[in-house]
Amino acid sequence: MRKTSGSSEECSIKKKRNRSPLDYAFRILSMRDYSEYTMREKLISRFSREEADETLNRLKELGYIDDLRYAENFVVSKLLSGFGVYAVIRKLREKGVDVNRGYVLSVAEKRDIDMEDLMGNVLKKYLAKTGDEDKISVRSKCMRYMLGRGFDIYEAEKYLERLMNESDIS
Repeated sequence: MRKTSGSSEECSIKKKRNRSPLDYAFRILSMRDYSEYTMREKLISRFSREEADETLNRLKELGYIDDLRYAENFVVSKLLSGFGVYAVIRKLREKGVDVNRGYVLSVAEKRDIDMEDLMGNVLKKYLAKTGDEDKISVRSKCMRYMLGRGFDIYEAEKYLERLMNESDIS
């Protein structure tokens, strides 16, 4: 019978500590893409700042970290999930990627995402869930919802007005 010097928990901790920053980065990048800022934070939490910077430079050289690619994929994903331009911008900035409205709209156009259809689908889904028949209540709830989802409030108001006239909600 073999004697072990420590528990399996200690062994797994040692394995994690002995892993190189590049190995760690490859392992987490295999699960999903990260922005440079987020990857830096993850690396610094486990390794020294110098090791994190060296690893990031190597990852960028190899093409594994690219904020423009990350931002484009993130924009498409969030737009198709029913978020508006401003929510996408806010979420990207939280991840350390600074984009503006023009960039998000250009990505949407490049990927053939019709922003008006997107907004219409989100509004229609929300209207289908609301049981209120009061026009004022429906309008205010819809606008609050659309604002929270990151849509332009004026565009949402115009679209809602069109919808309400077409369906004649009392």
